[in-house]
Amino acid sequence: EEGTEGQEGHPSLASQATQGGYGVALPALLGAIPGASLVRAGTKVLPGGRKPGHLYQVTLPEAAYRAKSAAFSAALSAPHIRAVYEERLPLSLHAALQLGCV
Repeated sequence: EEGTEGQEGHPSLASQATQGGYGVALPALLGAIPGASLVRAGTKVLPGGRKPGHLYQVTLPEAAYRAKSAAFSAALSAPHIRAVYEERLPLSLHAALQLGCV
């Protein structure tokens, strides 16, 4: 996914998990990365007025995200994860990332 620049060059994203929580793949993946964190994301306003049930915030160094992007993509595609939201990403950059080189 889709990390975004957070504080000190750390991507930050929020994922909304279903009732089952966030599973084991993501915590295990983050546990091996120095400077990475996974915390419950208190009160956030979600797109479309959705109510956050089980919302977690993931923060990690950009280099770590890039190095393990395939593993993060697989972990965040798990059936118990309902959605992944990016923070502080300009819409133009999001469009460029989705389109790629055309």
